[in-house]
Amino acid sequence: MIEARSNHTATLMGDGKGLIVGGFNQRDVLANKGITNSTEIYDPIGNSVTPAASLLARRQSHGTTLSADGTVTVFGGLGNITTTFVDVSAEVRAGGTVSFGAPIAIPTATITGVAAEIALDFILSKSVVGVIQDGEILMSSAAIVRPWGIIRFRPGNEGGIGTRINLAGQIVGCRDTFPPIVGNCGNVQTAIGTGATLLDSNPGGQATFYPRAAVTNTNTATVSGGSIQFAPSPLNDTNLTATLNPAGSNFTTTIRIPVDNDFIGHTISGIFNLTDGTLVQSAGSDTAFTVTITSAAGTVPATVVAADASGNGIATFPITFTAVEGTVAYDTETVSYASPQALPVPGGPMSAAVTGTLRYTVTGANVGGGDFTVDIATVIIRRMVLADYEKFNPKTNSWDQAPMEGIVFQNQRYGHTSTLMPNNDVLYYGGRACTAGTCANRPATPTVGLFLLSSERNWGFPRPRSASAAPCTRPRCSPTGRSWPPAARTAPASCAAPTPSIPSPRPSRRSPTRCATCATCTARPCCPTAAS
Repeated sequence: MIEARSNHTATLMGDGKGLIVGGFNQRDVLANKGITNSTEIYDPIGNSVTPAASLLARRQSHGTTLSADGTVTVFGGLGNITTTFVDVSAEVRAGGTVSFGAPIAIPTATITGVAAEIALDFILSKSVVGVIQDGEILMSSAAIVRPWGIIRFRPGNEGGIGTRINLAGQIVGCRDTFPPIVGNCGNVQTAIGTGATLLDSNPGGQATFYPRAAVTNTNTATVSGGSIQFAPSPLNDTNLTATLNPAGSNFTTTIRIPVDNDFIGHTISGIFNLTDGTLVQSAGSDTAFTVTITSAAGTVPATVVAADASGNGIATFPITFTAVEGTVAYDTETVSYASPQALPVPGGPMSAAVTGTLRYTVTGANVGGGDFTVDIATVIIRRMVLADYEKFNPKTNSWDQAPMEGIVFQNQRYGHTSTLMPNNDVLYYGGRACTAGTCANRPATPTVGLFLLSSERNWGFPRPRSASAAPCTRPRCSPTGRSWPPAARTAPASCAAPTPSIPSPRPSRRSPTRCATCATCTARPCCPTAAS
């Protein structure tokens, strides 16, 4: 033989040659090529083996049957798909969340957990149909972009910590359900909300938060404490202005700022850097002095983000700003202020109006509805149970492929047997298959007692029909009593499309009533499955 293999099939063809199909050769296992699509033809007269056309899909443990027309049908089996590059950019499912661990350095944080689902709709490099037992999608430069920042995941090829999607249990079908079009098969498709495509490998990564501008609600924030130092001192009608000393200037107030709705229910913390603001001290009805701020910083305490009356995210927290830089201006002639000056001055409230930039971390975020993007996605199908078939034409040395009509989950199987029935139907019996909607645990449960009957009527290859008389799709008898291909002659419509059935083990071969509606052959029944 040309190539060593196991779990293959060998079929005697009509010309007396043997067709060896597929199998496992254990070559290039790491490159996902252990299952072969090669075929060979053995000539017993010349005692030689020559390569034949390759299968369209890699198969082992499949079923092979010689049909009456001389073609060889290969159905089902285990297969794998070499690398497929696809675009899986999609919207994250509503409710998808990410969790962030301790920050490396503000404003970044490490990703510690992911529960984000995305939709899939792509076609593999091979137009196969079946159920995936072992497969995954490896993401490159995967990210979720949000208005507040960007989440960058580790590449999928980084072992168990990379971003990947487990495809075990996924059905590979056709975009067109009927009639099936081979070019549209190999389709992996799941919708948002089905729970089938989770980023369930808990990929690591890093989140970067964009600095956000924040503004206090004007005339609502009050200063609850603090102190300012300034020179020259004191402030009075002689010294109207002074410069703040950052080393001794600070104040405490309450900040109420809007934040992104993604953070509602999560804890936010960080640093608030003031860019400008004012503190206005009032003594009775007269303004005492005004502090103009040019710079200050405060630490945002851990605060749970709440929803306001409109359902928008809001964070409210007390904060102390230190290293306050700026100036102070004297506004009345009634009081003289010495440095340092405690805040607020007794006798009147002090209000704060400040703006600045918030640099923050957060314990988690709801990223539902966000765009999930990747530079490239690599699909690797190491093992899948096939539910389609191919037909080999020895005259043209070529293969044609088609899905089996019906439900993919019912048709997928491997390790089964197949045989040609007297009526030219092919019976596939037993084997193993994926069960209960998942193939995570191998081997799959045997499908004992489950059979699949494939007739020429439900093969995916179209057969012409005459408008006046439909061709009899069952074997007929020649004058010598030998059968010939079913499309050789025509017969009444009642013979063209009998109800598919499993013939009895010992069908009557001389019953005159069984051939009453067919051609005038009496040596054998012309239509074994026609109604009596």
